[in-house]
Amino acid sequence: MAAAHLLVAAAACLSLLGLQGEGKFMDPETALDRIDPELKAHIKACEQEQNVSIKHCHDEFKKKQYDVIPEDCKCFAYCVAKKAEVTDQDGKIIPLKLKQKIDDIKDEKYKHCAQKLYEDCKTAPRGEGGCSDTNNLVICFALHARAHQDCRFE
Repeated sequence: MAAAHLLVAAAACLSLLGLQGEGKFMDPETALDRIDPELKAHIKACEQEQNVSIKHCHDEFKKKQYDVIPEDCKCFAYCVAKKAEVTDQDGKIIPLKLKQKIDDIKDEKYKHCAQKLYEDCKTAPRGEGGCSDTNNLVICFALHARAHQDCRFE
């Protein structure tokens, strides 16, 4: 699936993750093709602003077994979430807005999986807002994505 419904508009987190096969993750660029064009534009804008690519973040996150967000990617998900307008003025995720973005995903299988991850992670630990909140969500998505056998992408 893809976690860059991250890195957070759940679809960004989903772009960062991109599940395929037996717990393997698809290339994030392939995952981006499955999400909303508006979210894809947010991701591309954040790549420019953060001076880091989603592919780099994905590859480094994978090296860390999806448990630790790489240092140079720590605010990527927050950037996407902010552009997707799923955060408040303090940078905290607004669950209802995130849920609405997920419900708007056009690809039905992708939406189904994003909804499952939302349910699994809607009570993920919150921090001070900003990068820490979105990172907690991305890590939660990564952890739970492995458990959903029906969320495998060929």
